[in-house]
Amino acid sequence: MALFLPSRWTTIALPGMDVAMLPRIGGRPVRPTLMVFRWGEGQGTGSGLDLRGTPDEGAWTVGMDHWREGAWFGLRFLRVSVVDGSPAAEIRWMLWPEADGTGSATVDIWNHDPVLCVIATVGLEDLPLMDTILDTLVGRIPGDWVPVVPRGGPEDEFLRIDERPGAATSLDPLDGLTEADGWDAVPLAVIQDPLLELLRHHPEGRSWGRLNSEATHHAVERGLADGDGLRWGSWASGVASILQEPEDSARLTAFSGVGRQVRLELSRRADVTVVVVPKGGAPARIGTVSATRSGEMMFRAMGVVPAFSGRLDQEQVSLRDLVRRSMESGYPLPAHLAKDQRWEGLWAHEGFGLWLVESGRSRLPGSVLPLMILNAGSLGTYVVTPSGVDDVAVRPIQGAQLFTMLMSDLAGFVPGPYQRQMVERQGRGTEASA
Repeated sequence: MALFLPSRWTTIALPGMDVAMLPRIGGRPVRPTLMVFRWGEGQGTGSGLDLRGTPDEGAWTVGMDHWREGAWFGLRFLRVSVVDGSPAAEIRWMLWPEADGTGSATVDIWNHDPVLCVIATVGLEDLPLMDTILDTLVGRIPGDWVPVVPRGGPEDEFLRIDERPGAATSLDPLDGLTEADGWDAVPLAVIQDPLLELLRHHPEGRSWGRLNSEATHHAVERGLADGDGLRWGSWASGVASILQEPEDSARLTAFSGVGRQVRLELSRRADVTVVVVPKGGAPARIGTVSATRSGEMMFRAMGVVPAFSGRLDQEQVSLRDLVRRSMESGYPLPAHLAKDQRWEGLWAHEGFGLWLVESGRSRLPGSVLPLMILNAGSLGTYVVTPSGVDDVAVRPIQGAQLFTMLMSDLAGFVPGPYQRQMVERQGRGTEASA
């Protein structure tokens, strides 16, 4: 049985695989694309497809959740990367059939091969909009789905575009289908403290004049000065401008054995964010990324890894105790939690860490910041919220949910092109009905 998709999606039939995509908007290099194939067919069973125990190369997996909808259940992974030079999100489902409601009781999802694999790719700025839409589309995949073109079929059926009314049949069917295997690491460079401070305070375009310091020498040596060595060069000038007059800024503070320490600073203007990793146990680092990658930067700095965040029977705990445990690994578990096995595991976990995310938008309507996060590595991620005078509530949150929630604040509330198009359509519909 074939895929069921809304009319605006163009479908492409490849041997053993059905592919669907939305029309490209405004020349955007990443458009929503959905690939469905049986495990062992289409793209095969290479280790790169199985994210259960395979480390990413360049991409950063921010979420791994149990998933169940329609005729299927299984695992859902969210990871962020760069595709054709643009920030992108990849959602990957590894699925087993759930026709009679008993499949999940008889399948070992950690060791058995899945029946179906679904891979969706979207521009990172469109993730908040497309996240739920894609889940719904995957939930509609029939339990007896088979590819339109089977593997080994006639060569003249190698590629076929459906002729559904409204489908964008004029597009190159292979355009944008390059496999996203070029996940890039974050381009951060080591920077000396005097040079970083000069970037923070010396205005762009202004000559250094008689300023002859260690920082200006570093700037010339690192190629950050102009041809005459008298002022900032092009890249450094842009960075200095954003650091000194950002439209928005955010920082990540850790509570650790060395005390309260800022671990990440983000300064944004338009769609560019300057990333600064302050000097700590290692030299300071600096670089620029797309503003939509700000959430990824936070996750990298916190060391959030794919994990299942389990609910705690007892949510209440003293904030003072949480902070002390984050700073002192040997700090004892409070007496009222001593018999709670999950709390015992969290408290003893070597990855236990308390983090505070703050932003210049923290007090704007709709902002989720400031936000305190408890990261316990493989034991999950938790949101810490006030609950009483001295206590806080510690509640689980899945990595993908936290990532999407942070995106709106850290990327500057800039909607993606598909979200803007939907809003415009809704506006025209309202005017027509009026």
